[in-house]
Amino acid sequence: MQILRRIRGLIGTAITWAIVGGLLGASFYLIRYQPWQAGTVWGRALRLLGAFLGAGALWGAACGLAFGLAIWGLGRHSQLHQLSVRRVTWWGALGGVSFPLLLYTPLVLVSGAVQAVPLFAVLTVMSAALGAVSARALFAVARRAPELPGERGILGMSPSAVVVEMIPPQESG
Repeated sequence: MQILRRIRGLIGTAITWAIVGGLLGASFYLIRYQPWQAGTVWGRALRLLGAFLGAGALWGAACGLAFGLAIWGLGRHSQLHQLSVRRVTWWGALGGVSFPLLLYTPLVLVSGAVQAVPLFAVLTVMSAALGAVSARALFAVARRAPELPGERGILGMSPSAVVVEMIPPQESG
């Protein structure tokens, strides 16, 4: 049952990051092409908007999946309240940088497009920054979420019960 919860969390993280990526892709399209200007061919404009939206969503989903896998692998022995904001932010940056590195490194190596390395480096740094911001925001939302009655921690208790159990009782004297 634990594995299904983790997979559900992984899918939810990928979908959340895909939505953000799609919105960013659509924003980049609107800034770059400004389809509201006179003379716009709307069929072409909508196809381009769809392409930018889809590319942004794919980018976001891949980075969100990488972030979810980082949380799954590196934070598997920790409860949510035990994770530090700094660590989760670094994992978000790792998730953000993973897709561009996996996408652009083979492209540069195979095609020899060395002149495109500065552009790819800028895109990778931007993706890492957006990944860090997204991870930090997602972590803040997750920390504020109420604990569901059926959720249990590693030891079979709620996180607050684990803390209470770990504190030794005071001796009266």
